[in-house]
Amino acid sequence: MQPPKYGGAIRAIYRKHPYVADAMMNRYTVYNRTLEELEQLEREGKAFLVCPDAMPVTNRETGFKKLEASYRTGHAQGARDLPCWKEFLGLT
Repeated sequence: MQPPKYGGAIRAIYRKHPYVADAMMNRYTVYNRTLEELEQLEREGKAFLVCPDAMPVTNRETGFKKLEASYRTGHAQGARDLPCWKEFLGLT
């Protein structure tokens, strides 16, 4: 995740709420640090990360057909990866 492109606008909009502005400006740092921690836990075998192989839609997508196709892709990936989840959880 990258720093926000419109930092000045964020600070102006939330000038009466500087803690909110700070949180929004630093969100990418917290996100990246958390992602690094999760990836380290996965390398150590302490976590099993579940994430899509590819994300065919954006977080602003509203088209039903695209969202449904993305859901079906994720469902198929989950079914494909189920044996790996069971192995990680010691259920095999």
